[in-house]
Amino acid sequence: GILVSFFGVTMISKPSWTGLVSGDLFGHFLALLAGALSGAAYCCVRCLSRNDSEDEMWTLLALPLVSLPFCAKDAWFGAAKHEASTWALLLMLGLCTQMGQVFLVRGLK
Repeated sequence: GILVSFFGVTMISKPSWTGLVSGDLFGHFLALLAGALSGAAYCCVRCLSRNDSEDEMWTLLALPLVSLPFCAKDAWFGAAKHEASTWALLLMLGLCTQMGQVFLVRGLK
């Protein structure tokens, strides 16, 4: 199963021969890392949902509490560079992400 997954990521990322020869596979590595970390997050959510003493809100707030320190500096200094339409899209992305996380936690419970 894991080898098939890696093959699928390879097909989606379409590595070129020049990229393979030059050793420039950083983007492909990041894609594999993102997939592995997403799988780990699903496992953590599933494990936390099995324990009835764990509150659903803690699981929902864990992602923002962990990710906020990593992105706060870049978001603060890059805020002036965006137009209002970009801010609207970012707000919609954030709302959809939060709703997806709510449904993920409830679905895995």
